[in-house]
Amino acid sequence: MGDPLSNGEKLIRLRLHHLFHTVVISEDVGAEKPDTKIFHAALKQLNVKPEQAIYVGDRPETDVLGANKAGLISVRIIKRKQENNQLLRGDLQPKYTIRKFQELLKILN
Repeated sequence: MGDPLSNGEKLIRLRLHHLFHTVVISEDVGAEKPDTKIFHAALKQLNVKPEQAIYVGDRPETDVLGANKAGLISVRIIKRKQENNQLLRGDLQPKYTIRKFQELLKILN
């Protein structure tokens, strides 16, 4: 059984990658979340500063931690099966928590 696909690889296989300005694949960067190297690679490709970027993910240990360490605005999306009431240490705390992607509009405003 091979390694699980990265989100970037999933987008490419689903032929959705063209909908994004950039897709960063961990194998290409040589780092996986929560390593800040992968976040900084995406920022460089987009030519934006960390404080100008929002990262949305569902996993505190990889998505939120990596985004926080890289200086991005972290947003955790809570899936139906996930618990929102779990206690997270400080570096795993997202700046925002949402349940639906539509809630990003409030954050962006």
